[in-house]
This record gives sequence, structure tokens and C-alpha cells, in this order.
Amino acid sequence: MENYKSRLFSEWLSERKLAVSHRIRFYVQWVERFERFRKGHREGWRDSLRLFVESLDAQDMEDWRVRQAAESVELYFGQFAPDEGGAGAIADPGGDNQGRTWLVELERILRLRHYSPRTLAAYADWSRRFIGYAGGGAKMPTDEDAQIFLSHLAKQR
Repeated sequence: MENYKSRLFSEWLSERKLAVSHRIRFYVQWVERFERFRKGHREGWRDSLRLFVESLDAQDMEDWRVRQAAESVELYFGQFAPDEGGAGAIADPGGDNQGRTWLVELERILRLRHYSPRTLAAYADWSRRFIGYAGGGAKMPTDEDAQIFLSHLAKQR
């Protein structure tokens, strides 16, 4: 990560109070370490993050440091610079175009409201499930579609 991007990320974390000031430099260092790790991988940033966390676990790193590393990368690629990481947290390359449009708009709104990366991922997962259940985005889901989907979850799952 270039010094300019590092400084912007650091300022972004500080402005939003997403990390204690004396720990911000560690968040930047984790993202830089992740980017070095990721150079040899073709996966998206989320898949690479899973591999990165596994590699940290294999090094017997303390749990809190592994969590801090994952959180740093999720903040950077999930919220600060989502375009650098390829697909965002919610955008799904497969499926119907209308469904993707809804998911992209949902992601935009949640990012504007500063939802956490985990919340973004959870909303994305359930939104994909609902869109798939309601016809894959071919038509605008109705209130009745939502009621049927929730009943299906409650009764059968």
C-alpha cells in the first residue's frame, strides 16, 4: 500500500473512531502485510483473507492479533476502498442482472450508513437467499413473497 493510501486509511479510521489512535498504525500494517500475502493469489479479497487468517493461525499467532488483522482488512477492502478489492461485500457476479442491481444498491446504502463488514456480509447472504427464493430477481418481490419466504424459513428450515 502506497504511503498516500496508508495516510488516507489512517485518517479515515481516526475520523470515524474505528480504532483507538495508538492502534491505527497496526491496522495499516495489517493491510500492507495482507497485500504482500495476496500478490500471489488470484482469489477475491474475501477468499484471500480466509487464506491469510489461516496462515496467521498456522503461525500460532495470538487470537486477538488474528482478529485485528481480519478486521483491518475488512475495514479497508469492505468499506474504505472496496473498488481495490474487486467485488464488494454484497455484489454477486452470478445470477440475474436485476438481482445484482438490488444487491449493489443495498450495499451502497449500508456503506453510507457505516454498517460493519460483518453486518454487510449477513445482509448480503440473506438478501441473496431471498432474491433466489423469490425468482432470482426476474421480478420485483412483493410483500407476499417476503411473507412466504419467512414462513418457509420458520416452518421448514
